[in-house]
Amino acid sequence: MKFFHAITLVTLLLISSLGHLAISEIERSPSLTSGRSVDVSVDRVEIISASAVIGGVHTLANVAHEVRVTIVNLGTTTATGTLELNVAVNSGVASVVDSVSFTLLGSSSEVHLFGWTQTSGTADISVTATAGSDSDPSNDDLAYPHTLTIQDTPGHVEVSNTLPNDGDVIGRGIWHGNWVFSNTGNIPYSVEGDLVLTPSGGGSAIPLTSSVTHAPPGSLSKTAGNSVVNLSFDGSPLSGTYTMSGSFEMSFSDGSSSDVIISSRNIVLSDSHTTITAPVNISVNPGSGTGLLFIVQNLGSASDSYTVEYNNVSNWVDDSSLPSTITNLAANTGAPINVPVNVPITADRSEIETVTVYVNSTTSD
Repeated sequence: MKFFHAITLVTLLLISSLGHLAISEIERSPSLTSGRSVDVSVDRVEIISASAVIGGVHTLANVAHEVRVTIVNLGTTTATGTLELNVAVNSGVASVVDSVSFTLLGSSSEVHLFGWTQTSGTADISVTATAGSDSDPSNDDLAYPHTLTIQDTPGHVEVSNTLPNDGDVIGRGIWHGNWVFSNTGNIPYSVEGDLVLTPSGGGSAIPLTSSVTHAPPGSLSKTAGNSVVNLSFDGSPLSGTYTMSGSFEMSFSDGSSSDVIISSRNIVLSDSHTTITAPVNISVNPGSGTGLLFIVQNLGSASDSYTVEYNNVSNWVDDSSLPSTITNLAANTGAPINVPVNVPITADRSEIETVTVYVNSTTSD
């Protein structure tokens, strides 16, 4: 016999149920430019290759490094010139590692891509624009505000999951779940679930089916999105208590791997799986009444019948007309129980009524 219940608290005025984004770029604020003929400003410098802030350090993967630069001509006359990416390796003297010529109309902007190769150490980068007859040289240079470290570093953060909790009852059918995470490192990897169900009474472990999910890294200008590992198993032939355990394996391009262990939890597979949803908060005034709508849901794989009992503390509920049984509730359907509550006009505003609904499954497994 399975036993379920839901509790709702009733007050005079309230019924209550008991039942990364890190943008790593630097942008210069535009200024008024009326009367300037040529004024080229380096407006924005962004790291767009694989990278992340890891332990507070702006860390680049050991790949070709890419920088996106936006320049603006704040003047009214077309400007021509050269744009240069400067890199100081390991706090040394900066040198030009990439450059491009530009022709920029007045009151317009352009985006240019730069790159350089560096396999280790640190880098401090800046961008310099040189244009003839520039009226304001003070905005021709813009340095990236953080020292960059080059080092391949994995990382992840779990966002959510729909794995069953310890003690959950699951209907005997096809179960689907997922594990949602985000790549917070700067290198790509793939993830596959390696989870099993082990019967508590002994026997062979049953592996869960898992997708293989590829998780690319983000960059210092745009963090990685969420990735999902999809899981499933066929619980139709299973019954009783099982232990779900295992891990999610992260596999890297160099052949190495790392496991994210999940905590073991016991679950029960049964044709009888029922939940009760209690009502949301509502306001009740002295001398008035309301109805508390409880929903009994059969989430099992077969029809079920129940006995229903009620309890309340302040005698604001008359349960004489309420159903005492629910018969043959089909799988994946629900049955409403509307519990009437009448608050006496003489009730003190500090009083609280507790309404409890008990549902007992007559299924014996």
